[in-house]
Amino acid sequence: MAEKGPSPPDGGWGWIIVLAFAVNTVISIPIMTSFGLLFKDTFSQLGLSATDSAIIINTNQAFGMMMGLINGALLRKYGYRKIAIMSAVCMTLGVTLTAFAKTFTHFMISFGLLTSLGMGLGMSSYSLALNTYFLKNRGKATGIAFTITGLGPIGMPQLISMLMNTYGSRGAVLVLAGIAAHTFPASFLLQPVKWHWKYEETEEKTQHNNNIKNNEAEVPFLESEPQQSPPSEIFYSISTTSVDKISLEHPSPLYVGQSLPSLSEGYPLEPTKTKWWSSQSIPSINLASSVKIFEEKEKRLSVVSAQKQNDDREKKYSSLKKIDEDKESAKSKDTFCNPDESVQRKKESCFKKLMENIIHTFDLRLLTDKVYLNIMFGISLAVFAEMNFAMLTPFMLAEFDLQTSQIATFMSIIAVTDLIFRFISPFIGDFLKKTPRIMYLISLIMLIAVRFAFIIVLDYKGLLVVAAFLGIAKGVRTVYMTLVIPSHVPLERLASASGIQMVTNGFVFIFGGPLIGFIRDVSGTYRNCVMLMNLFTFITILMWTGEMTYRRIKSSKAKTTENEQT
Repeated sequence: MAEKGPSPPDGGWGWIIVLAFAVNTVISIPIMTSFGLLFKDTFSQLGLSATDSAIIINTNQAFGMMMGLINGALLRKYGYRKIAIMSAVCMTLGVTLTAFAKTFTHFMISFGLLTSLGMGLGMSSYSLALNTYFLKNRGKATGIAFTITGLGPIGMPQLISMLMNTYGSRGAVLVLAGIAAHTFPASFLLQPVKWHWKYEETEEKTQHNNNIKNNEAEVPFLESEPQQSPPSEIFYSISTTSVDKISLEHPSPLYVGQSLPSLSEGYPLEPTKTKWWSSQSIPSINLASSVKIFEEKEKRLSVVSAQKQNDDREKKYSSLKKIDEDKESAKSKDTFCNPDESVQRKKESCFKKLMENIIHTFDLRLLTDKVYLNIMFGISLAVFAEMNFAMLTPFMLAEFDLQTSQIATFMSIIAVTDLIFRFISPFIGDFLKKTPRIMYLISLIMLIAVRFAFIIVLDYKGLLVVAAFLGIAKGVRTVYMTLVIPSHVPLERLASASGIQMVTNGFVFIFGGPLIGFIRDVSGTYRNCVMLMNLFTFITILMWTGEMTYRRIKSSKAKTTENEQT
């Protein structure tokens, strides 16, 4: 029995990964969500409409996510550490250029594309690093990481409000660019997980080693070769079709009295001090089906019989070779007679290979999993609604005639309760013994109710209460959203699954974002936009509950059928 495969450390340096994850998200997420707070007045001065602002915001969300499919391939090739460094470069440069933006196009390039690319690469790389380092404690590690992350949205709105009063909106963005540069040291902390693998030896391995030692003690002549072996004639014939079943990394000779293991079982030969190629080896195995003859009558095998077996194999090989030559001849004739068909075949073959490479590179076979598809589309709709609500909150509160300081307080209250329930929600899930998907559904129901209250309440104090409940729902949603896909997809396919998920999110943002801005411009209020966001979230709930109900009914019917048969 071989040693147990390497397992994640589930601690140790993994907690440093949690810290690096938190530092990245503490910086990147508040910069993204505070965009409206920074530029709500600047957009009106520049004459940008609600549709323009919605396109910029949703492009920022979509572009980084649509790169997710490529992120998966990049992560597999370069690893999460190098991609995290690239993320820090793009995000810092993008925020710096945004400080000087004065046109719609400039905002689209600096904030909508470059900053988005940095944030998308960062989320993919840090998330993969966290999930790679933890297995059993993944839920707790995620909860702790997002709990620390919650500190950013608490202080960032107040910091931005103070910076805007001191330096103006553009000066505040330059300061934020300096803060974004702190993602460089965070990326350096993402050490490869292979440096911290845990290796454990199973009981079977220990017992196997003991048996080997006992056998060696009982049969001492296996430890070294005899100086003079009794004469013998032994023929060992190994079919060339079975060579691949022998471990060629550790071949070993067969001594007198040792039986040849069955090649059909692919038995790995144990290494010994004397190698099969050594001139000191008395009985050797020739991989070209040669004969080694010794002069021991007790072990003698018929050379005639062996020669007959060789002749049979040669005849079989000759017949197979003739068949192959006939096929090649037929192909050449077809090519000579129909050159156009041959060209067409080559084109189809090249296209087929290209598609196979694409499917293999991006692991698109995940799309054959119907449950994964349902999870993916559901999360995309819910994330679109939640992110647009968070990004447009400053614009909506400005529509309610709130001042910048009041808006900052509203956002800080959301962040405080969000932080508390990011820490509490894993324990609530353990107590209720619910899966991450069920807990995520519960948070979506809470979000629909609270967002509906948001558009009804008119006074400032009532809005602060709504902010507290928004934070509670967001805390639960944030923790369990990141666990839904990992709980369904194997770890080795997680990078591709996350990449496909992000691409789907990007398309939803691209097509849905302008719709929200259009509704705002046509209706003149953001309240109708909130109703549309709730509709998207409700569709997710319907999709998931319908699928779960169907699977439960199907499972119960299968059990009933089994019981009737027994």
